[in-house]
Amino acid sequence: MALDREPFVLAAVVEEALPLLRASIPSTFAFRTAFEARGQALVQRSDVHQVLMNLASDGAHAMTAQGTGTLGFRLTSVTADAALVSDVTRLREGERYLKLEVSDTGHGLASVHGIVRALDGGIGVRSEVGRGTTFSVYIPELAPITAAQIIELASAAPAPSLGAIGGRVLLVDDEPLLLEVQAIVLRRAGYEVTATRDSAEARSMLTEDPFRFDLVITDLRMPRVSGLDLIRAAHALRPGARVILASGFSDAARQEELAAAGVSAFLQKPYTQAELLRLVRRVMD
Repeated sequence: MALDREPFVLAAVVEEALPLLRASIPSTFAFRTAFEARGQALVQRSDVHQVLMNLASDGAHAMTAQGTGTLGFRLTSVTADAALVSDVTRLREGERYLKLEVSDTGHGLASVHGIVRALDGGIGVRSEVGRGTTFSVYIPELAPITAAQIIELASAAPAPSLGAIGGRVLLVDDEPLLLEVQAIVLRRAGYEVTATRDSAEARSMLTEDPFRFDLVITDLRMPRVSGLDLIRAAHALRPGARVILASGFSDAARQEELAAAGVSAFLQKPYTQAELLRLVRRVMD
């Protein structure tokens, strides 16, 4: 369902899936990557991961006979012209798409059309004898959000009377839109906020000064350093550190596991600005 989708930097979603793909593809097949676009798309991470897994698995299967080969992953941004729409009929002329190409040096087929259709995108296939096959997945690219639009999104932020007591907050999320809105909401409510999309940078800040922040709010799934790894680092550096984990998971058993890792509270996505401030106040108080 469209309501299950969120705006993500598509390159980041692809990057976080590559280690999983690498573990499932024989080491005799090399990976080649080129991420030239950092635009956002309205997707579910699991859908993108499934598309990649299907295409990469089919590509590896196509190269099985030769025993070796290369899987290529490329991401670019394109505007659909008449020629492209003629080739991929689901696309709309004049609209921008993130083009995810998965290529192999064998010959492959894949059944990912249903997922791509659900993302309002299209898929094209190009195959050359002796050179391999390239699948091109087109996903609508979200228009870059302006500072004015971010402020408008946060304009309904509850007043500080909902509970800000002040404090220094480290906010970590690899999605720029969510990060900006959360930071504005917390600052309007009276908190001093340091926001970063880079979880490795967040870990470095904690390492440099474990007592710099009164609270860490982190997303769970992030490239390079996961939210769980960041939480473990925070507690290793400062036992009893206060950490709020934001995630879309709802499995109670998984929540118990994360609580054991030192999570102070869970923020279930999607959440309202009021829910964010109430939880921050409860943890900080």
